[in-house]
Parts: sequence; structure tokens; C-alpha cells
Amino acid sequence: MEIMWKLIDVSKRYHTGKGREILALDRIGMEIYKGETFGVIGESGSGKTTLGKVMVGLIEPSEGRIYFRDRCLTGLKGKELLNLRKEFQIVFQDPYKSLNPRMRVKDAVMEGIRKGMGRKEKREKVKELLSMVGIEPKIMDNYPHQFSGGERQRISIARALSTSPSFIVCDEPTSNLDLSVQAKILNLFMELKEKFHLTYLFISHNIKVIDFIADRVAVMFKGRIVEYGKREDVMKHPLHPYTEVLISSAFFKKVEIIEKEGITSGCAFSSLCPYVEERCYIEKPELKEVEKGHLVACFRI
Repeated sequence: MEIMWKLIDVSKRYHTGKGREILALDRIGMEIYKGETFGVIGESGSGKTTLGKVMVGLIEPSEGRIYFRDRCLTGLKGKELLNLRKEFQIVFQDPYKSLNPRMRVKDAVMEGIRKGMGRKEKREKVKELLSMVGIEPKIMDNYPHQFSGGERQRISIARALSTSPSFIVCDEPTSNLDLSVQAKILNLFMELKEKFHLTYLFISHNIKVIDFIADRVAVMFKGRIVEYGKREDVMKHPLHPYTEVLISSAFFKKVEIIEKEGITSGCAFSSLCPYVEERCYIEKPELKEVEKGHLVACFRI
């Protein structure tokens, strides 16, 4: 399989005003194959959104290297980065915030269409993109507030497609929508993936969404990938204690884990883990392959 993205020891630190720092990403290493949907699952604060933003260049990593189609993006700036950015887009969680409320829908979608086109040609392209995502072109002169949440998300997807990208980060794109609308948007993502031969990084806190759409899955906890592999391996045979908790929670089983205080080093999950050992408080486990393509960061495996 062709590797589209490769991350090597990517970290992101945020410095607070009190001289402290937050490690949002902690030495992330992974590969994404061309044509797949790579799911990232984890709770709020696990680093999922930061990972997506770092990959597409919205924020810079503090350490590590990021490769897109064998080209190192780390430190890339100016026109070089701008030209490459057309290859990847991002669809955010809240389409109302990501769409300019004072901009007509046609203009929001038109922004990304290549400059070589005339105004009339661009307008026809906007109609085509909106039709493709299920929005009637006759209402493209309307403003975002005149559309429902699901319709606004469809418009955001049309805007993302306007640059003809090969890769899209989908950052919790269904979490603000009703269940019936969620299913339609997920199906739309799958249809567009086949039509345009897209590759996705699909971020969600909902394990059922990831189970439905992803080919491979990475499980994140406190800035680290604790497990990743094929979707069916991770979902049916979870190896990390945190993954077990997520899957159990997804099926409405009550999970009680009491966090221990004072844990500042070692495994990030040590203060919550029911299988914790002494070394877990001191050492950070590295990802290791336990089955073909199935990696886990845990001392008990």
C-alpha cells in the first residue's frame, strides 16, 4: 500500500502564562495509506484535534517530522506550503463557526476554486459541488443562518472539495447533528471518498461512528497513541485497558475506574488502569506490534 502520510515522533507543547506547559501531542508516530479512512478515537483533551491541525499545517509541531507523499512538511512555509495545502482540507465540528455568517454560500464555496476560472465558470462549479453534497443550487445566494445544521455541514464539505484535495481531515463532523442527520452525512463522506478517491483522517469521540466508517483506528489518550491497527482487530480484540473501557462504554456498560492522585510520569493511563503495576508509574510504554499491523503501548501485553 502507498503511504500518503508518515509522522515520526511528532510532539506539540503549549506554554501557559504561568510558566507551565501542556503536552498536547507526545511523540506521535503513525502512517496513513492512500485511499483509506484512518479513524482517531479518544475523549475530549486526548489530542485528536491537535493532531489533525498539525498535519494540515494549521499549527506547527514542537518536535518531530511530518511527511506527505515522501515530502517533509516540517518547517515548510510561504508559497511552497500554500501550494501543497490545496491537496488537503479540513471539515470542522461546528459548521456555523467555520462558515462566515456574512458571506453568501456561493462565495464561501467559491473561495477555494482555482483562480484561472472566470466568474461564470466558477459559479457553475459551485452549483456542481453543492448538488453533489445534496444542496439545491437555487438557494446558493442564501447565508449560513438560513440553513439547518446538517445543511451547513454539507456546505462545509462542498467548500472543502472546492480545491480538489486528495486528503481531508474530518474533525468530529457529525457530533453536533441529530442521529438521523449523522447517518446521512456519514454516508455522504463514504460516497465522496469513492467518487474522488479521497483519503480521510476521521476524528471522533464516538466509537460507533469510527466503527462504521474507518478502515484502521488509532486510540488516543492524553496526547499519546495507546493502540492502533485494523478497525476489526481494535474493536473486536482491544488490547489496551483504555480501549477496553471505550468499547465497554460505547455499549452502555457502567465502567468504574477511580483515578489515583499524584501520578505525574510513566504511563498516562496508570492513574486509571485496573491492571496497573509499579513500573507503569515510572516508565512510558512504547507502541509495539503484537499482531500483524496491530500495535499497543502497554506493559501487560
